[in-house]
Amino acid sequence: MQFVEQFLARFESFLLENNLIHQRDKLIVGFSGGPDSTALIEALRLLRPKYKLFLLAVHINYGLRGEDSDNDEKFVKEYCFKNAVNIVVKNAKITDKANLENTARKIRFEQFNRLLKVYKINRIALGHTKDDQAETLLLRMGRGSAISGMKGIEVKSGNVIHPLLIFTKKEIKRFLAELNQEYRTDQSNFKNDFDRNKVRNVLIPCMEENLSHKIVDKLYDMSLIFQDADEIFREMTNSRLHRLTDDSEEEFHSLDLRDLLKQKRLIRFYIYRQIYCEFTGHENDFYTSHYEAIEEIIHSKGCKELNLPSDVIVRKDYKNLIFTTKEKIEEYEPQERIIDSVRNRFTFENYRVSMKKFRVMPKKKNQFEDKNTAYFDYDKLELPLVFRHRLPGDKFIPFGMKHHKKLKDFFIDEKVSKFDRDKVIVLTDNNKIIWICGKRIDNRVVISDETKNILMIKLEKIISGRPRSAERKK
Repeated sequence: MQFVEQFLARFESFLLENNLIHQRDKLIVGFSGGPDSTALIEALRLLRPKYKLFLLAVHINYGLRGEDSDNDEKFVKEYCFKNAVNIVVKNAKITDKANLENTARKIRFEQFNRLLKVYKINRIALGHTKDDQAETLLLRMGRGSAISGMKGIEVKSGNVIHPLLIFTKKEIKRFLAELNQEYRTDQSNFKNDFDRNKVRNVLIPCMEENLSHKIVDKLYDMSLIFQDADEIFREMTNSRLHRLTDDSEEEFHSLDLRDLLKQKRLIRFYIYRQIYCEFTGHENDFYTSHYEAIEEIIHSKGCKELNLPSDVIVRKDYKNLIFTTKEKIEEYEPQERIIDSVRNRFTFENYRVSMKKFRVMPKKKNQFEDKNTAYFDYDKLELPLVFRHRLPGDKFIPFGMKHHKKLKDFFIDEKVSKFDRDKVIVLTDNNKIIWICGKRIDNRVVISDETKNILMIKLEKIISGRPRSAERKK
């Protein structure tokens, strides 16, 4: 029993070093009946008195192997009854067999998460081993995973822990053998119908024979290096993303392309993925292929749009890379507001608008110093004024010009992103455009030495919060 004592000592030390359990913890233990999960629940059961643990075994019977599946269920029930371990058995049917592994995982975690709330569980313990880690790295390497993917299975991810990651399957089976503890063998693991089985049954034995008999240990050590590297790059990304972000809006992230392209390719990957995670709450569906697609539109000419999973949208305009969501885009509905007299203050969409009429231009005031403030010759205007957005055929005479210019051509010359053109506010009087807000005033209404009455209009973006009551009055 010396090996059993050594195994349990390593197991306990690993739990404590990685802060995986505490006194009186409540743990869900995924229990399939195979050697790994049997070793996990057996090791935890043996530590249960010392740490006063509450163990809840959870077994999912997918019914994929007929009588064998039923015998697995029978085995875990008998084990739990014999060893006074609480157990929940869930019968589930998988319809999407083309994506069997992911579908089964989704079902398992739906059950785990339900039981977490019911029993007020602290953590979910799963029986992945060092061999599983090696298989995962090889699979992800073959799929072109970046550093984050190559870190493999983490010892602790949220409330999920993997206490057996330092043990090989050989050690697991020896531990069970010396305890005379039986376990179930899934015969489908020996069939090379799935990629993981091919890696387990063909690739790793070939590597052990031809490269190194310690290939599993070497791959495990490699995963630890990638985990450290991933942590470093995440920290770098957090500090740089703040400097690169060109706005403070919740509905989108805008990155300055000039500064973004100064970053290394790997940092850009982490930046894209972190923004994707902020919108979706997870990074599981962001892969190298998505990074490459974003890079492609960055280096292409003109304005481009790309759809990512979970309805995240990436837009490239002349100088920015913009991340947003389909929901945020669909939420925007252009409005129109008619103003038939000079108003002190009101709101239009997410802007606070101020109007003021006076006779003399304020001293030391340049009428063009603030792009969001415009000064008009009031006597050249015809009320009512209308705040709206562009319409087909819109044209005006930009300040400094003598002839009309199509608004579409003006936007192109000014390098206004085609994605933003419908959001630019257009101000008209009774018969003409007088201001492309924030861009250019019409030459026909500019103040001059002959101007007798001046109208000032100022737009201020409402960043957060609700407009004050005085501003909401119509």
